[in-house]
Amino acid sequence: RLADAGRLPAHVGAPLFARLRGLAERAARARRLAAGGGVEVTLAEIAAELAPALAPGVGVAELVEAELALEGTIAFADRRLAAYLGTAAVAGLRLVAVSDTYFDAGQVRTLLSAAGLAGLGLEQIYTSAEARTGKGGDLWPVVVAALGVAPEAVVHLGDNPEADVACAARAGIRAGHYPPCTGRYVVGDIRERIVGHPPDASVWCDERAGDAGLTAIRRRATFLRPGAALVPTEQVAFETGAAVLGPVLTGFGQWVRQHAADLGVDRALCVMREGRFLAEVIDGGLPVGDHRLATTTAWASREACARAAILTGSEEELLGLLDRLRPPAPRQLAETLGLDPATVPGLDELTRAHDEPGGAQQAARRFVERVLEHPGLVTRAREVARVRRGRLVEHLVLAAAGAKVVALVDLGWSGTIQASLRRVLEAEGVALGLHGLYLLAHEGAATRVLTGNALEGYLGGPGSVPFDLGAITGNPELVELLCMCDEGSLLEMGADDRPVLGPVDAGATQTRQRDLVQAGVRAYQREWREYRRDDPEPFEVSPAGAALLRQVLARFLAQPNEDEAALFSTWRHEENFGSGRAEQLVPAALRPTLAHRSADAVHATEMRELYWVGGAAALVDYEMGDSVRLLREGLVDPGRFSGPSPTGPMHLEVDGTAELDRGAWDAGAAAPGALNRAGRVLAEWRGPAAG
Repeated sequence: RLADAGRLPAHVGAPLFARLRGLAERAARARRLAAGGGVEVTLAEIAAELAPALAPGVGVAELVEAELALEGTIAFADRRLAAYLGTAAVAGLRLVAVSDTYFDAGQVRTLLSAAGLAGLGLEQIYTSAEARTGKGGDLWPVVVAALGVAPEAVVHLGDNPEADVACAARAGIRAGHYPPCTGRYVVGDIRERIVGHPPDASVWCDERAGDAGLTAIRRRATFLRPGAALVPTEQVAFETGAAVLGPVLTGFGQWVRQHAADLGVDRALCVMREGRFLAEVIDGGLPVGDHRLATTTAWASREACARAAILTGSEEELLGLLDRLRPPAPRQLAETLGLDPATVPGLDELTRAHDEPGGAQQAARRFVERVLEHPGLVTRAREVARVRRGRLVEHLVLAAAGAKVVALVDLGWSGTIQASLRRVLEAEGVALGLHGLYLLAHEGAATRVLTGNALEGYLGGPGSVPFDLGAITGNPELVELLCMCDEGSLLEMGADDRPVLGPVDAGATQTRQRDLVQAGVRAYQREWREYRRDDPEPFEVSPAGAALLRQVLARFLAQPNEDEAALFSTWRHEENFGSGRAEQLVPAALRPTLAHRSADAVHATEMRELYWVGGAAALVDYEMGDSVRLLREGLVDPGRFSGPSPTGPMHLEVDGTAELDRGAWDAGAAAPGALNRAGRVLAEWRGPAAG
């Protein structure tokens, strides 16, 4: 602010000013200590040390006034503590404040007043700057003597376990600890690197707004409760909602409201299965001027869109059905096309080929070729798709409730569903505009924009640098699971606007934990709303706010804490696309091998084998997790965290009663291993083998 006002010399920019301010405080304390007066100083004494570096522009009085004014604009009251102290005052208790600070009592009163606490009724304020001694010195005896009471008649509440509790207790005062956050939050706080260490600011904070109190609100939210005592794993789940997903989704919901207002869109279709929870979050946000946004859920999925999008039955359309994580089985493909499996020639033969090692992709392509060879099957597939398409479009029109353009709200990623819905709407001659508003859209969504789809992302969009989003987009499945409802994935819309849903394989424990995460999100949003209700444009909708929250989510997904990894790695993720297949985010069969893998190998593991790379790395140790994060974001070259095995390639042999094709086996039996930082090697080889 001084720089903006032209009050700093040309060679002293804002970052250097911050460092000089820290050096000046240390110099002031050292000067006073050398003079035999202890280390407690006033703000004016700090400013006197700083002023020569800023001459002739800024004097001591102006520096003091500027810093106090800035503190007054960014400090805000802890609502719960303020309410509690208000009841103490009403009860007739004497209320005083004691602070280790370079502010004097008058300056503290100014700050309290700026934070809306002028009516708190503080009888007196005692500061170390005025008493020239701190809580670790003689400040507590000074306070007790000034109050004229016995030490045990004083109850002190503070957030520093040493100065506020231990030191007060040694003076005979009854002290209570009021920590800023739960103990387990601190680990994530450190690893996020959002809170800087003075005088060095965090790179994630805005140079003027800082974090706008976001960290303070998150910390306090960790103490909220869903109404019942929680066991440790449940606390991890609830706190993940309150301190991680809550801030991210609350920001996203407010961003959706702001963008809808800017676009002039008054209806948002929130895509199921996450849509019900996302709609709730959007509805729980703050109003944007006079704009009113109606939210509703809309059923859609990649499988339902694939079933509805067979327009001509061309080879290109049918081969598009194979663009999935795992090639579908022939019977699953027949169901997708609406064909009776018995009418597909040679289906049993194709099924056997699919079940052979490495045969799934080829069998799926042969299935498509078989269908194309029989015009009757293509005609049948087109007719079924026409009916499905009509029902899906009718569902969308009903959800739009007469709107010409709607916001399509989803967690996002590549915009596949939006592009498919636009295609089926156009095929049915329905002019319903879709503007995608996503939590995050990665570079894959650029191809959708190129074909005329309008979409944007909150934490990042299709124009973002891919490496900037890599920590999130590498494994986003956990975010989907945390936002899910109890219903299965949409297969197609049935008659009477009723969805036909796939199976659900979450289990009671996972469902309970997910519900606690969502309860944490709600608790955080309620807390946030009270603090932000007077902000015309909350910090979270700004680019700086989105960037900070992107770091929060990236840390959770790419560098989870040990307890987060232990809990969520066991969750089961459904493959969707009409498949009932579900697997753990970190499969049990993979876990014994993790400590033998290098960070490079874990990072490069395909999604078909491992859904959550960050969780797998964290199950080894934090160093592995941090290394994988660096690889995700392209900050180090692949190969940095491994070396060749000193024993050379490992030769594999198989003993068995069945006949083996020894030539084929021996050709691939030399498996090179990578030496990880612990000196362990994992060698893997895969190939066909009978018996």
